[in-house]
Amino acid sequence: MKILAFDPSMTNTAAVVEEEGVIMRHYLVKTQKSQIKKIRVGNDDLDRCRKIVEWMMKIVKDEKPDIIGTEMPTGSKSSRASKSAGMVIGMMTNFEDLLTVTPGDVKKALCNNIKASKEDMIQIAIDVTEIEFEDINKGVREHVADAVGVIYAVKKLDEYKIIERAINKNKEE
Repeated sequence: MKILAFDPSMTNTAAVVEEEGVIMRHYLVKTQKSQIKKIRVGNDDLDRCRKIVEWMMKIVKDEKPDIIGTEMPTGSKSSRASKSAGMVIGMMTNFEDLLTVTPGDVKKALCNNIKASKEDMIQIAIDVTEIEFEDINKGVREHVADAVGVIYAVKKLDEYKIIERAINKNKEE
């Protein structure tokens, strides 16, 4: 079975792929605010969302996963963070049958600690995957680690277990 997991955001979005129980590949896309002063913030946000969604759709098309999981944003501490969370949620509506988890689910699943630090998440992700974290820019490693945690959290969902049984039953037939 192949699982594709996303850690989406407006700046750094990561994806990881697990095949037959081994997390093997990662993908990253980075967007940043336009430096052109004449572009409206809303238009720039739309362009960035479009870039991220196109990138995600290409990965889904190329990888052909059985299951797609994502971390969904929860609370926000500023109006800009709230707006970004809303845009991320909107981006994820492009995917049917999406399994969603919270940041707390991700930390608990990967580190067994809902208050795990970024460093703890990264270290455990290094230990449990085939991904070469040394090749990943230090500033975005946390996003890849979160995507790894999404796989662990998704596997704890009842919906995942139902899908897994159905896929395994179809393979037996």
